[in-house]
Amino acid sequence: MSFNNCIQCSDLNRSNQHKLSSTSFSIRYKSSSIKNHLSLPRRYTCVYHNNIGSLSIGHNYDKDLLSSVTDQSAITGKWLKNKDHYEIHIKALISNKDDHHAPSRNKFLCENLSVILEAIASAESSLLKEYPYLGNTRVLVYFDSLDEEYDRAENWHSLKYWTQDYESQKNNKDTKTPKKKKKYPRRPPQMCPTCAK
Repeated sequence: MSFNNCIQCSDLNRSNQHKLSSTSFSIRYKSSSIKNHLSLPRRYTCVYHNNIGSLSIGHNYDKDLLSSVTDQSAITGKWLKNKDHYEIHIKALISNKDDHHAPSRNKFLCENLSVILEAIASAESSLLKEYPYLGNTRVLVYFDSLDEEYDRAENWHSLKYWTQDYESQKNNKDTKTPKKKKKYPRRPPQMCPTCAK
């Protein structure tokens, strides 16, 4: 990945705008136990088009869902354990040798990725009730493109940031004694410095 002049999604794009409605996403769990328990591998398969989306959560990617769309339309993700904490890595395809429409695909993803992350957070609500600390899991988005300008990684907050009640939780926390902020926040390796805000 090259980050000299990387194009990024805006701060507004990376904000929780609470666009998710109950009718815009269907959510499917590939096993009954995965809903309430964290077991790896844990993978997401998502398609989103014309404000209608489908999200599948399982130990493997959903081949049926992937076969229903072009590779360009699918967004995949997985949980990874990094030493003593978890991360969610989302992969979004911007362009490949068969499709070179990087600007339009990038615009679509920047404008719609927030609602996809809201859907993931909504689907993981039972997991977060069982293990609240998993709300701090960082979400990293990898934009995969042949065009180096669009090939990048971005930090899209934590899983709890994308929940419906995040603002109320945050306001309750703000009334308590504030904790000291770390002077040097940790950034993942090979991330465009301005993308890690």
